[in-house]
Amino acid sequence: MHSKAICIRGISTGTGALVTLLMAAFSASAPAHGEEEVTHLETVVITAEKIEEDLQKAPISVTALSGDDLKESGVGNTMDLPMRAPGFLFSTNAMIGMPYIRGVGSDIVSIGSDATIGVFVDGVYQSRAVATLVDLYDVERVELVRGPQGTIYGRNVMGGALNIVSKTPGPDFSAAADLIYGTYGTKRGEAVVNAPLAGDKVFVRLSGMGTSSDGYTDVVNLGTHNDGENLWGTRDQLLWLLSDKLELLLSADTLEENSSRAGP
Repeated sequence: MHSKAICIRGISTGTGALVTLLMAAFSASAPAHGEEEVTHLETVVITAEKIEEDLQKAPISVTALSGDDLKESGVGNTMDLPMRAPGFLFSTNAMIGMPYIRGVGSDIVSIGSDATIGVFVDGVYQSRAVATLVDLYDVERVELVRGPQGTIYGRNVMGGALNIVSKTPGPDFSAAADLIYGTYGTKRGEAVVNAPLAGDKVFVRLSGMGTSSDGYTDVVNLGTHNDGENLWGTRDQLLWLLSDKLELLLSADTLEENSSRAGP
């Protein structure tokens, strides 16, 4: 491609010659007569408007990332999401998260302040700034909705919304585990088990994660490290199919953290 660009500039600066070369390049890449080239776009289903709809047809500005996409990109929490979500910035102040969408956000985190960007985990609004630092494990997808939001999520916000949707229990038995090791003594493990409990009516899904690191900031006078992580969390879910049109989902989350991001 680079050599073609040089050739075009060297042959002529006229519009006619450039158009001729472009048409020739297009004809060379076009399929031969009688051959059909069919391109299919992957259908991405989102629930940003509380209904299941195709991402390509949703009348809103939204970026949807599947759990597999996040794992392949090395995105482990909401602080890493700006690597994959255009127009999204996640700033932090120690243990406090401050998300921005399209430049709209706020660094005011007092008790009486209102969030400009709403963060929702399985439909539950995270009302404190510290709760916006979410570890993304066993996630079905993440939806970043841009622009002002009404009360469709139960909490209106001015800048946009970040929806984190966890994987729900299914009828088939499955189990998986991941272990990651990195610099600064970073270790991260994830595990999940999905199993039916009562035939095709009741299913359970148990997932958990743990992360630890030594930290990358040396405190010389104390001989310690800051900005390290030490946390673990679990998510337990029970799905009961009461009828063809009614289901009951019970979910419980736990999180314990003793990190040094807020000081020694």
